[in-house]
Amino acid sequence: MYAIGGLEPNNKIHKKSTINGLTFIVSDRFSSRLRDSIIQWSEFVKYYNKHTNDIEMLEYVAKILNIDKRADLDTTSMLKLVKYIYKLPLKFHLVCLSKQFFLHEPMSYAIRGLFMTIKNHYEHVVKLFVETRNKYINDNKTGDQQNDMAKLIEHWSDVNMQNDYDTSSIVLFFINPPSESTSLNIKFTVKNVKSTDKLKSAVSKFKYPGFCMFEPKKRLDGLLGFPIEEFSHCLVDLGCKACLPNYGALETHIASILATDKHVAPDANDIKTESNKSPPDTFDDIAKLRWYVDAILDKRKLLVSTAKKMEIYYMHKAEIFQQVASFLSSKLES
Repeated sequence: MYAIGGLEPNNKIHKKSTINGLTFIVSDRFSSRLRDSIIQWSEFVKYYNKHTNDIEMLEYVAKILNIDKRADLDTTSMLKLVKYIYKLPLKFHLVCLSKQFFLHEPMSYAIRGLFMTIKNHYEHVVKLFVETRNKYINDNKTGDQQNDMAKLIEHWSDVNMQNDYDTSSIVLFFINPPSESTSLNIKFTVKNVKSTDKLKSAVSKFKYPGFCMFEPKKRLDGLLGFPIEEFSHCLVDLGCKACLPNYGALETHIASILATDKHVAPDANDIKTESNKSPPDTFDDIAKLRWYVDAILDKRKLLVSTAKKMEIYYMHKAEIFQQVASFLSSKLES
């Protein structure tokens, strides 16, 4: 078990924080998961030596190194790939393992809370637009077709189930639905109200992204593409009496919160490593493949200290996002 030397657990708590009701602790996540990977690899090699199967070897290498294994990845191509991975600078190994070991979990939970707060507000804005548009059409007798929101949601819910979309927002997903997925769509335009034409165009460019814990910032960026400015203009033009937030003021305050974050992601560039080596020429491809996996796992042990700093960095980010979510929650309550 010499291979796990330096990865022994000490259970020391380096940082503790509560995010969205869940308590996160920075302790031995990275080292324990790397240790598990090394042990699992060692046990598999023992099994492989008794049950020779190159396909199983390729599949396990892909699993242990978190490689997206393609069907055509044979021994030769896999060998080239692991050799390439081995020679990558440690900063790339840190990025890879951060994703594989989900070091950004606290930040993901914090962004999820922010995402849901904004999502709920945008749903409220859409429903408010439907109510306001219906009233405008009725009061001004424009002859435009009105929207029955209850009927729309019932229909969209059925389509969602039939197609396994599993969306976290029926309303935002179906204001611009996948092509031909539903026969009942929301009506946006109103005769002689030009801002409704602009809104319809803006909505056609928005795709509700849903939330994913493994790419939280990307999904939040997608949600922020919602045409809130166009909806706001339409609501004013249609005579909406409800008060919408001052979005400019909200953005200014959020910027002030973000400006308090002075934490910088740790860099693995300053970690000293020995020169890359190569397996003996006498090894066959499978033996070389095993040699490189051993070397990669051993090389990654050098990242333990930096990875802990990365976990603390993500925890600080989570606290900032939670501040933003708390602020918006107090201002966007409908």
